[in-house]
Amino acid sequence: MSSKRLVWVPLILLCLIYSGSVAAQAVGDVWTVQTTPDSIGAADLYGVWCGSDTACVAVGSTQPGFGPAISKTLTEVWDGTAWKQTGSIRGGLDGVSCWASNGCVAVGSTNSSKPFAQRWNGSTWSSLKVAATRTGRGEFAAVSCWAKN
Repeated sequence: MSSKRLVWVPLILLCLIYSGSVAAQAVGDVWTVQTTPDSIGAADLYGVWCGSDTACVAVGSTQPGFGPAISKTLTEVWDGTAWKQTGSIRGGLDGVSCWASNGCVAVGSTNSSKPFAQRWNGSTWSSLKVAATRTGRGEFAAVSCWAKN
């Protein structure tokens, strides 16, 4: 998997950068590496959303370093003090968007190359029904959400 970098810059005061499963935070021009939860095998974060310096969600995938190459989603939440892993299912996530720290949608594909989406309610992820593609295969790569009424 190739590393992708995502940067969040509100008012140029705080930035978060992801490369693989490494997170770094900048306040002003001082960068510090943040500790992220350990994953077994390879781990990559591909999407991040931050609503503030105490509310971020990052998504990606992990592959165990042994056995068949079956990816699992990687989801982590930042609460202002630490990153916490929040669940895992088969497949990988590429994008995430939130309207609040307890309302997010993440998208990607299953290990059988079918598009899927999950919703975060602030404590757990749940699967969302998605429309079938013409071929039954594919991947969602990005998502954008706004405040719901």
